[in-house]
Amino acid sequence: MVTAARTRPVRIAPRVAVAVNALDSIGPRWVNALMQRRNEQLNP
Repeated sequence: MVTAARTRPVRIAPRVAVAVNALDSIGPRWVNALMQRRNEQLNP
């Protein structure tokens, strides 16, 4: 999911794409943790 979000963010979540790209430049590990946590919440 994280790799897909980095390569095709607009197709997956257009509203989140801009924020994820901005955070990815600051702290890639934070983005990985955020995306994993979000994925766990969406798919319990």
